[in-house]
Formats: sequence, structure tokens, C-alpha cells
Amino acid sequence: MRRILVVIALSLLLPGCVTLKSITLEPTYIGNGYMTATYVGTWCPVGGGLSALGTMSPFNPGPGQALVGFSDFYQRGSDPFPCVEREDQYYRSSVVFDLSNFDHAIATLTYDVTTPGTFTVISSIPTCTATVLGMATSNDNWSYDNPVDLTAGFDCPAHQNVDVTSQVQMWITSHHSNFGFLFAGPKITFPDPLPDDNITQVSFYSNVRLLLLYNPAMNPRAPQ
Repeated sequence: MRRILVVIALSLLLPGCVTLKSITLEPTYIGNGYMTATYVGTWCPVGGGLSALGTMSPFNPGPGQALVGFSDFYQRGSDPFPCVEREDQYYRSSVVFDLSNFDHAIATLTYDVTTPGTFTVISSIPTCTATVLGMATSNDNWSYDNPVDLTAGFDCPAHQNVDVTSQVQMWITSHHSNFGFLFAGPKITFPDPLPDDNITQVSFYSNVRLLLLYNPAMNPRAPQ
């Protein structure tokens, strides 16, 4: 990857000595999606359950925020005929940038991480729940490919920078449809059976920006 970036950087400088320009792009779209898996036991009443109690949308990201993480809901019920219920929700978000005026660029994705906390761990340290950054493969705010690892965990920095040059070049050269970046994790697939716990870990990713460094001569449609 380092060698590829060096080659791209040198190509940006050719021909001759030129002054590179930089620009910071804001998202044209931020989409938040979620998927739910449920289990309802034999002794549960029809029409009841966790979904009926309003757990379908427990988090509401604000303007410009991407929601990432998961919520595990569990209800044991009471004997002698316990109504056992499990409901897991996973949250992912896509962030799209308009790259139509660029042909070659070195790209860095920057963002801030904030968290409403977890229901099992109280900490003032930002919790980065997203473990992968993928290239969205549709506008469903869910599916992706070409994932790269992100810094995650309870000791993650509140501000992060990620090199995304290879992803941006794939969009610029039309080798991949531009449905944006997709933040996902820390859980990717639903387990079977669903867990018997009530653990929630979510993060809000805000101030998402794309920094581009480019040679104006190789980007005639970009700001000169």
C-alpha cells in the first residue's frame, strides 16, 4: 500500500514541478440503516413482544451524524410459562461524497467519534464501535465490499484520519459505483441463537470530511 501511495504521489507531481492543491469535501448524503433479528418464545402472546414496546428505533442520530453499533435486548419473562424474547439490532451508516470533478487525488477521510455511552460500561472515553470501513455496494445503507480495518474500542481517539486513496480512485475511475463509504461493526452477522443479554454499544460519527490532495493540471474540472 505504501508503494502504491508513493507512485500516486509522484504521478500527481508530474509533469514538472507544480503546486498541489487541497480541498475539503463535505458529504452530499449520510444514510443510517439498521437490521433486526428476533426470537419470540412459545409462551409469548400474539402481538406482544419487544418490538411492540417501542424498541425498534432506540437511537436517533442528529443532522450530519452516522450511527454505528448494536443493541441486544433480552426479556426472560416469568414462570411457570415464561415468555422468552430476544431482539438484536445492528446499525450501519453510509457517507457519500461528490467526486465528479476529480480525476486523480490522494484522499484522507477524517471524522469525530462521540458516544451516548454503553448500558454496561460507563466511561468518558469515546467508544469507537465501527470496526470496518467498506465501499457501499447499493443505496441500502447496509451492504459493502472492500473493507479496511478501523481503530475501534474503548481507548480509541476521538478524532481519526483514514487513508482512503485506493477507494476514492476506484470511484473516480468508475471501477466501483459510488454509493459512498459504509461504517459497520463491531458485530457483522447475527449469531444463532441470539444472546441472552441487554448490551448496547453505539457511536455517532460526526464531522465526516474528505480531504483531497491533487495536481490541478491532472484535474482540469477541479478548483484551480
